[in-house]
Amino acid sequence: SIRATIVSHSNENRSMLSRFAKQLCFLTCQACLLLTSTQSAAAQTDGYTAEKLAPYFQRIADDYQITVGNDDLTLRSQPLMNWKNPVRTQSQGALYVWELRGRPQVLGSIFTYQYNNVVRCRHELISLADGPLTARLESDVVWSPNRAGPEWTQWDASLIPAPSASRRLFQMRSIARRFIGKLTMPNGQVSTLTLIPQPLLRYEDADDGVIDGAVFSLAQGTDPEILIVVQAKKSRDDTITFYYSPI
Repeated sequence: SIRATIVSHSNENRSMLSRFAKQLCFLTCQACLLLTSTQSAAAQTDGYTAEKLAPYFQRIADDYQITVGNDDLTLRSQPLMNWKNPVRTQSQGALYVWELRGRPQVLGSIFTYQYNNVVRCRHELISLADGPLTARLESDVVWSPNRAGPEWTQWDASLIPAPSASRRLFQMRSIARRFIGKLTMPNGQVSTLTLIPQPLLRYEDADDGVIDGAVFSLAQGTDPEILIVVQAKKSRDDTITFYYSPI
């Protein structure tokens, strides 16, 4: 299986981040085994471009029904991005987000790859929810994690979130740059992932005290392999602090 791990530039954070690396591997394996189905697209690779695949990906995303507690999540009408991974079997896909009152709860990649000269499709979902959720596809429960996706850790309190959104983006990006992701292939080959400086999305959640949040990706090509979620959150004493979670 493909294994993704994450480390930090600073040695003092390394032992703490190893815990997130193990969590990431578990979630990734769980996604591959329980959440994704591989099916023939009944076509050869040569005829399949990103433009032709877009309606096919959208139909699959539309078929998912995802709930957090008693709340139905809403699929954003357009994918966050279309991506390609030229390193691995001509993979290409689209990344979708399901939201609850404007806050991202689930990110899902729907993508194709080539195997034995046949184009196949796979789905990969990851939770950003702060609690259990349930995903159904064609009325069947295909995913039901019983815990939150992120594991929040407070960043250095000396970095005070700026009052402006543009300045906070600069700060959150600087936090994301502190992480290095590695991807290990089944043959043992290791490659370093690249941080995409533009976040996949920004969000806020006044009810939960989240002033600003951003989801960054460490990618191979433009294929997001690891997510770095950073948010500025207000505590009960009105102190605003950055928190982060690699996923």
